[in-house]
Amino acid sequence: MKRLLVCAAAALALAGTANAALLDFTDTTAFPNGTTAGSIAGANYLLSAAGGAISYGQAQDGSSCPASLACDRDGLGIGDDEITQISTGESLTITFSDFVSITAIHLLDLFTGQSFEQALITHSGGSFTINASEALGVGLSGYALYAAGAIVTNFLTFSGPNLFGDDGTNDYALAALDVEAVPLPGALPLLLSGIAGLAFASRRRRNAYN
Repeated sequence: MKRLLVCAAAALALAGTANAALLDFTDTTAFPNGTTAGSIAGANYLLSAAGGAISYGQAQDGSSCPASLACDRDGLGIGDDEITQISTGESLTITFSDFVSITAIHLLDLFTGQSFEQALITHSGGSFTINASEALGVGLSGYALYAAGAIVTNFLTFSGPNLFGDDGTNDYALAALDVEAVPLPGALPLLLSGIAGLAFASRRRRNAYN
């Protein structure tokens, strides 16, 4: 019985740390052109687009694409190599079969310059923006990272705010997502009930032999 309790505690402790993974849209080998579905962190995912077809980005030629990504290309866009602001109707959605924890969002081609670009991300709990962090025209990749806290959601939609009106150029590419499985605390009562049932059955057997 003690061994069962130890195993159960270990399983619960590991539940939140298993299945962490990187979904790297810059990697042409792991994520070839035309890929719209797959699985990660114990969930299936599906990519869909509005305002045009999903495009798989231009070759990456900037100097600041991080070593954690493959950097074969910029990532995903709509129609051309980027997701353009909301006035064009472009958006990219990734839908998961289960709730997952998004621990980081990687973007490329998001620049400050003549205009200040932003990415708009909508999820099941609300929305937020990621601001450009690199200057246009200095050989950088327009890399921006969101890692301010885990987002538990079953979808993410990427679009661009209307910062510059219909003639603006607010756009960027979705480079990668860090995805982890979400622990299921709801399974704990079921597990404890099972352990209690086994303990009760064991006690009855002992009493029957006494």
